Amino acid sequence: MDESKKFIEEASVRLALIQPAYNETYPDATKRAYYCRMAEKPVRLPDGRSVLYSPGTLACWESDYRRHGFDGLIPKKRNLRTV
Repeated sequence: MDESKKFIEEASVRLALIQPAYNETYPDATKRAYYCRMAEKPVRLPDGRSVLYSPGTLACWESDYRRHGFDGLIPKKRNLRTV
C-alpha cells in the first residue's frame, strides 16, 4: 500500500473515533467518559494492526482536528534510528 494512502486511511480512522466528541453527539455523560470507553477497545488500522489509544491521545486528536482540520489527523512520518 502506498505510504501516503496509508496515512490518509489512518487519519480517517482517527476522525471516526473523535467525530462524536467533536460533534458533541457522544452517548456518554461526558466527553472524557466517551474517550475512556473508546480507549478500552482495540482499533483495527487499515494495515491490519490492532492498537489501543489512550483517552489523552483521542483528546489531542480532537484538538488537532479543531486547529488544522483533517490534515491535523494525518500521522507524521517518523525517522527511526537503528543502533
